[in-house]
Amino acid sequence: MRDVAQQHYQAGQKFFHDEQYDAAIVEFEAAYKLSGEPDMVYNLSRTCEKAGRLKEAIEYAARYQSLVVGTEEEERARRRVEFLRGRYSVEQAQPKPPEPQPAKPAEATPPNPKPAAQASQPPDPTQTAPSAPPSPPPPSNARKVPPGAIGLLVGGGALALAGVGLLAGAWATGNQSRADGTSYADWVALNEKGNALNTGGIVLSVVGGVLAVGGAVWAIVPSRKERARPEIAE
Repeated sequence: MRDVAQQHYQAGQKFFHDEQYDAAIVEFEAAYKLSGEPDMVYNLSRTCEKAGRLKEAIEYAARYQSLVVGTEEEERARRRVEFLRGRYSVEQAQPKPPEPQPAKPAEATPPNPKPAAQASQPPDPTQTAPSAPPSPPPPSNARKVPPGAIGLLVGGGALALAGVGLLAGAWATGNQSRADGTSYADWVALNEKGNALNTGGIVLSVVGGVLAVGGAVWAIVPSRKERARPEIAE
Protein backbone atom coordinates (compact mmCIF):
# COMPACT_ATOMS: atom_id res chain seq x y z
CA MET A 1 0.00 0.00 0.00
CA ARG A 2 2.80 2.40 0.84
CA ASP A 3 4.53 1.63 -2.47
CA VAL A 4 1.35 2.49 -4.35
CA ALA A 5 0.97 5.64 -2.25
CA GLN A 6 4.53 6.61 -3.16
CA GLN A 7 3.72 6.19 -6.85
CA HIS A 8 0.68 8.47 -6.53
CA TYR A 9 2.78 11.01 -4.64
CA GLN A 10 5.47 11.07 -7.35
CA ALA A 11 2.83 11.45 -10.06
CA GLY A 12 1.27 14.33 -8.12
CA GLN A 13 4.64 16.05 -7.82
CA LYS A 14 5.15 15.78 -11.58
CA PHE A 15 1.71 17.20 -12.35
CA PHE A 16 2.28 20.00 -9.83
CA HIS A 17 5.58 21.08 -11.46
CA ASP A 18 3.89 20.92 -14.88
CA GLU A 19 1.15 23.24 -13.50
CA GLN A 20 -1.50 20.58 -14.08
CA TYR A 21 -3.02 21.23 -10.67
CA ASP A 22 -6.32 19.35 -11.07
CA ALA A 23 -4.48 16.13 -11.92
CA ALA A 24 -2.04 16.74 -9.05
CA ILE A 25 -4.96 17.05 -6.60
CA VAL A 26 -6.31 13.66 -7.69
CA GLU A 27 -2.91 12.00 -7.18
CA PHE A 28 -2.26 13.60 -3.79
CA GLU A 29 -5.73 12.59 -2.55
CA ALA A 30 -5.04 8.97 -3.58
CA ALA A 31 -1.64 9.10 -1.83
CA TYR A 32 -3.23 10.41 1.38
CA LYS A 33 -5.97 7.76 1.42
CA LEU A 34 -3.37 5.02 1.08
CA SER A 35 -0.70 6.40 3.44
CA GLY A 36 -2.50 8.72 5.88
CA GLU A 37 0.54 11.04 5.88
CA PRO A 38 -0.25 14.65 7.00
CA ASP A 39 2.23 15.96 4.41
CA MET A 40 -0.19 14.88 1.68
CA VAL A 41 -2.84 17.17 3.18
CA TYR A 42 -0.35 20.06 3.12
CA ASN A 43 0.42 19.30 -0.53
CA LEU A 44 -3.31 19.32 -1.30
CA SER A 45 -3.67 22.77 0.32
CA ARG A 46 -0.75 24.17 -1.69
CA THR A 47 -2.05 22.69 -4.95
CA CYS A 48 -5.57 24.06 -4.43
CA GLU A 49 -4.06 27.47 -3.67
CA LYS A 50 -2.10 27.39 -6.94
CA ALA A 51 -5.25 26.33 -8.81
CA GLY A 52 -7.18 29.31 -7.39
CA ARG A 53 -9.47 27.10 -5.31
CA LEU A 54 -8.95 29.04 -2.10
CA LYS A 55 -11.95 27.65 -0.24
CA GLU A 56 -10.66 24.09 -0.63
CA ALA A 57 -7.11 25.25 0.17
CA ILE A 58 -8.39 26.66 3.50
CA GLU A 59 -10.19 23.40 4.31
CA TYR A 60 -7.07 21.31 3.65
CA ALA A 61 -4.89 23.80 5.60
CA ALA A 62 -7.24 23.61 8.62
CA ARG A 63 -7.18 19.79 8.44
CA TYR A 64 -3.38 19.83 8.29
CA GLN A 65 -3.30 22.14 11.34
CA SER A 66 -5.41 19.67 13.30
CA LEU A 67 -3.10 16.81 12.29
CA VAL A 68 0.12 18.51 13.48
CA VAL A 69 -1.07 19.77 16.88
CA GLY A 70 1.77 19.51 19.39
CA THR A 71 4.50 19.37 16.75
CA GLU A 72 6.95 21.95 15.41
CA GLU A 73 4.69 22.49 12.37
CA GLU A 74 1.70 23.65 14.45
CA GLU A 75 2.57 27.38 14.45
CA ARG A 76 3.43 27.37 10.74
CA ALA A 77 0.14 25.62 9.96
CA ARG A 78 -1.82 28.17 12.01
CA ARG A 79 -0.21 31.11 10.20
CA ARG A 80 -0.96 29.52 6.85
CA VAL A 81 -4.64 29.14 7.71
CA GLU A 82 -4.82 32.82 8.72
CA PHE A 83 -3.05 33.86 5.51
CA LEU A 84 -5.41 31.90 3.26
CA ARG A 85 -8.50 33.14 5.10
CA GLY A 86 -7.30 36.72 4.69
CA ARG A 87 -6.81 36.23 0.95
CA TYR A 88 -10.21 34.58 0.60
CA SER A 89 -12.00 37.43 2.42
CA VAL A 90 -10.20 40.03 0.26
CA GLU A 91 -11.23 38.26 -2.96
CA GLN A 92 -14.83 37.95 -1.76
CA ALA A 93 -14.94 41.69 -0.95
CA GLN A 94 -13.64 42.80 -4.35
CA PRO A 95 -16.47 44.22 -6.49
CA LYS A 96 -17.11 42.78 -9.92
CA PRO A 97 -16.30 45.07 -12.88
CA PRO A 98 -19.38 46.75 -14.39
CA GLU A 99 -20.69 45.44 -17.67
CA PRO A 100 -19.94 47.67 -20.67
CA GLN A 101 -22.89 49.75 -21.82
CA PRO A 102 -23.61 50.26 -25.55
CA ALA A 103 -22.49 53.64 -26.79
CA LYS A 104 -25.25 56.10 -27.60
CA PRO A 105 -25.23 57.71 -31.05
CA ALA A 106 -23.95 61.24 -31.00
CA GLU A 107 -26.64 63.86 -31.50
CA ALA A 108 -26.08 66.45 -34.18
CA THR A 109 -25.62 69.90 -32.72
CA PRO A 110 -27.07 72.83 -34.63
CA PRO A 111 -24.55 75.33 -35.94
CA ASN A 112 -24.06 78.39 -33.79
CA PRO A 113 -25.46 81.56 -35.35
CA LYS A 114 -22.85 84.10 -36.24
CA PRO A 115 -23.02 87.25 -34.08
CA ALA A 116 -24.13 90.35 -35.89
CA ALA A 117 -21.35 92.74 -36.70
CA GLN A 118 -21.38 95.78 -34.42
CA ALA A 119 -21.00 99.16 -35.96
CA SER A 120 -17.71 100.70 -35.03
CA GLN A 121 -17.93 104.14 -33.42
CA PRO A 122 -15.17 106.71 -33.62
CA PRO A 123 -13.49 107.51 -30.28
CA ASP A 124 -14.70 110.61 -28.45
CA PRO A 125 -11.75 113.02 -28.23
CA THR A 126 -13.34 114.80 -25.26
CA GLN A 127 -13.16 111.69 -23.07
CA THR A 128 -9.48 110.96 -23.61
CA ALA A 129 -6.99 112.50 -21.21
CA PRO A 130 -3.21 112.32 -21.11
CA SER A 131 -2.02 109.69 -18.69
CA ALA A 132 0.13 110.79 -15.77
CA PRO A 133 3.73 109.60 -15.76
CA PRO A 134 4.22 106.47 -13.65
CA SER A 135 5.51 107.08 -10.17
CA PRO A 136 8.72 105.35 -9.21
CA PRO A 137 8.25 102.27 -7.02
CA PRO A 138 8.87 102.78 -3.31
CA PRO A 139 12.09 101.41 -1.93
CA SER A 140 11.75 97.78 -0.97
CA ASN A 141 12.22 96.94 2.69
CA ALA A 142 11.88 93.20 2.05
CA ARG A 143 14.11 91.10 4.21
CA LYS A 144 16.56 88.79 2.42
CA VAL A 145 16.16 85.11 3.24
CA PRO A 146 19.36 83.62 4.70
CA PRO A 147 20.99 80.98 2.48
CA GLY A 148 21.01 78.56 5.41
CA ALA A 149 17.23 78.78 5.72
CA ILE A 150 16.87 78.04 2.00
CA GLY A 151 19.14 75.03 2.38
CA LEU A 152 17.08 73.67 5.28
CA LEU A 153 13.85 74.17 3.33
CA VAL A 154 15.19 72.46 0.21
CA GLY A 155 16.90 69.61 2.07
CA GLY A 156 13.94 69.02 4.39
CA GLY A 157 11.55 69.00 1.46
CA ALA A 158 13.71 66.49 -0.42
CA LEU A 159 13.85 64.16 2.60
CA ALA A 160 10.10 64.45 3.12
CA LEU A 161 9.47 63.61 -0.54
CA ALA A 162 11.78 60.62 -0.28
CA GLY A 163 9.87 59.49 2.81
CA VAL A 164 6.59 59.80 0.95
CA GLY A 165 8.06 57.70 -1.86
CA LEU A 166 9.06 54.96 0.60
CA LEU A 167 5.61 55.01 2.19
CA ALA A 168 4.06 54.70 -1.27
CA GLY A 169 6.35 51.73 -1.93
CA ALA A 170 5.24 50.13 1.36
CA TRP A 171 1.60 50.61 0.36
CA ALA A 172 2.23 49.07 -3.07
CA THR A 173 4.09 46.14 -1.48
CA GLY A 174 1.14 45.54 0.86
CA ASN A 175 -1.24 45.44 -2.11
CA GLN A 176 1.11 43.05 -3.91
CA SER A 177 1.12 40.67 -0.91
CA ARG A 178 -2.68 40.51 -1.06
CA ALA A 179 -2.81 39.89 -4.82
CA ASP A 180 -4.16 36.71 -6.34
CA GLY A 181 -1.69 33.86 -6.70
CA THR A 182 0.67 35.06 -3.91
CA SER A 183 2.14 32.10 -2.07
CA TYR A 184 2.71 32.01 1.66
CA ALA A 185 6.50 32.37 1.33
CA ASP A 186 6.11 35.37 -0.99
CA TRP A 187 3.60 36.90 1.40
CA VAL A 188 6.08 36.68 4.31
CA ALA A 189 8.89 38.23 2.22
CA LEU A 190 6.66 41.03 0.94
CA ASN A 191 5.47 41.83 4.47
CA GLU A 192 9.07 42.13 5.68
CA LYS A 193 9.91 44.41 2.74
CA GLY A 194 6.79 46.52 3.36
CA ASN A 195 7.65 46.96 7.06
CA ALA A 196 11.18 48.11 6.17
CA LEU A 197 9.87 50.60 3.60
CA ASN A 198 7.24 51.88 6.03
CA THR A 199 9.83 52.44 8.79
CA GLY A 200 12.23 54.25 6.43
CA GLY A 201 9.43 56.37 5.03
CA ILE A 202 8.28 57.48 8.49
CA VAL A 203 11.83 58.37 9.57
CA LEU A 204 12.60 60.39 6.43
CA SER A 205 9.23 62.16 6.53
CA VAL A 206 9.68 63.18 10.18
CA VAL A 207 13.30 64.34 9.74
CA GLY A 208 12.47 66.19 6.51
CA GLY A 209 9.48 67.87 8.14
CA VAL A 210 11.55 69.03 11.11
CA LEU A 211 14.25 70.47 8.83
CA ALA A 212 11.68 72.21 6.62
CA VAL A 213 9.91 73.75 9.62
CA GLY A 214 13.24 74.92 11.03
CA GLY A 215 14.16 76.54 7.70
CA ALA A 216 10.77 78.25 7.49
CA VAL A 217 11.10 79.65 11.01
CA TRP A 218 14.61 80.86 10.25
CA ALA A 219 13.40 82.55 7.06
CA ILE A 220 10.45 84.28 8.75
CA VAL A 221 11.79 85.31 12.17
CA PRO A 222 14.44 88.13 11.95
CA SER A 223 17.73 87.74 13.70
CA ARG A 224 18.78 89.78 16.75
CA LYS A 225 20.98 92.00 14.59
CA GLU A 226 18.12 92.76 12.20
CA ARG A 227 15.73 93.58 15.07
CA ALA A 228 18.22 96.08 16.45
CA ARG A 229 18.63 97.88 13.06
CA PRO A 230 16.79 101.30 13.06
CA GLU A 231 14.14 101.95 10.41
CA ILE A 232 14.81 104.78 7.92
CA ALA A 233 11.97 107.24 7.56
CA GLU A 234 10.86 107.93 3.99
